[in-house]
Amino acid sequence: RQFRQSAKTVHIPKDVRDVETLVKDGYDPLHAVYITVQNITSVFAECVSVLPELESYNDVIVAAEDEYMPSGPPMSPLTGSYFTTWAFFDFRFGDGLETIGTCLLDVSDRLGLNPGLAEAIRLFQKSRMGIYEHGGNQGGRVRLRELVTGRDFDALCTSGYRGKPGEPWYVRLCPPLADLVEYHVTITTPYVLTQVNKADWTAYLNRAMLQL
Repeated sequence: RQFRQSAKTVHIPKDVRDVETLVKDGYDPLHAVYITVQNITSVFAECVSVLPELESYNDVIVAAEDEYMPSGPPMSPLTGSYFTTWAFFDFRFGDGLETIGTCLLDVSDRLGLNPGLAEAIRLFQKSRMGIYEHGGNQGGRVRLRELVTGRDFDALCTSGYRGKPGEPWYVRLCPPLADLVEYHVTITTPYVLTQVNKADWTAYLNRAMLQL
């Protein structure tokens, strides 16, 4: 309810479908919230990327887009969902090492964003890509266990790919919001990692963590 109300009170651009509209169109409620966050962040990025202060950000993103032409295999190794979440929430720039997501959070009050949507942006900003082992499907969702940490997640795979037990997935999970649902949602299309097995990935990740 909190997030549906926010769609009515926040000043959402007319070309961005709000949460309530997405739910009516058949989207999962949690997925709908994060879609709205992505759309608002995209509009915000378009508006601020032309500012002189964000010239360095814009130069890197444009060059990366030209280089990788993100659209997914076979045209590109990068899916569109991976590239946009990286560009908005992972790539850091400037002296303060900001992201587009942190900049949006800094001005969320001035933009009139409802606290519910601001919290969703904050959680999206905290999310990251991770490597998980597929643990089977149940009730339309997939069980994922993160390598190294061993944490288990009940997740809705929004791409529609159900996968099979034992597959290693490289994917971004976003968490539940308030009391909306109890499961996570995949925000990027999962990459199914091949050639290297679970033990090799775990060993590599442990070595990488020691270097941090």
